[in-house]
Amino acid sequence: MSVLNPAADADKMLHLDEKTVAATMGKAQELLRGRSDRWSADMLAQNRPLLAKTAAALAPKDCPEPKQFLRLLDGQITWRGRLEVEHHMTLCWRCVDQMCRFREVSALARLSSPLSDSAAEPYWTALGLRTAAPPLWKRLFGMR
Repeated sequence: MSVLNPAADADKMLHLDEKTVAATMGKAQELLRGRSDRWSADMLAQNRPLLAKTAAALAPKDCPEPKQFLRLLDGQITWRGRLEVEHHMTLCWRCVDQMCRFREVSALARLSSPLSDSAAEPYWTALGLRTAAPPLWKRLFGMR
């Protein structure tokens, strides 16, 4: 899995069992089918960019700071703080969208591996950073 697909990899992003995710997605589709005049099975996939844009454009209304979502993901939040954030997300699509974005980034970060020094060198140079010189003994013996 090189790049996450939100529909296929939701279980990995949410740390849930595949069956649980499938059952929840099925319930969501049934609710949408009941409330929609025109229905198709890939309705969410077709409208994902529009839904994300609409959610991001909503004006914040007593929304928690983004730092709170990160603390929630890292488990560094009190139980009361967690309940407040989770309750707020039941009312605010903007925060649901933001939390989903943090979850996707967190899942990708877990899957990625650090670059080797030689691969990272062009980025350091572009940023104007210098690499630390190897210790003297490594330079004397030709080791890098």
